[in-house]
Amino acid sequence: EVTSVYVRNLPGDITEAEIEEEFKSFGRIKPDGIFVRVRQEIGVCYAFVEFEDVVGVQNALQV
Repeated sequence: EVTSVYVRNLPGDITEAEIEEEFKSFGRIKPDGIFVRVRQEIGVCYAFVEFEDVVGVQNALQV
């Protein structure tokens, strides 16, 4: 079962707390389950959000 979603095209200054605020309504996020990566040299910022179960992923993908 897939329990994480990939989020792209994020602003380079986004925080884990901001991502958590946006995604927590879809389901329980694992502790330390948000991973933000910034590649400033190519202007890319993305994140992975890992939920406790597949329901969070399903809810997030319906938006």
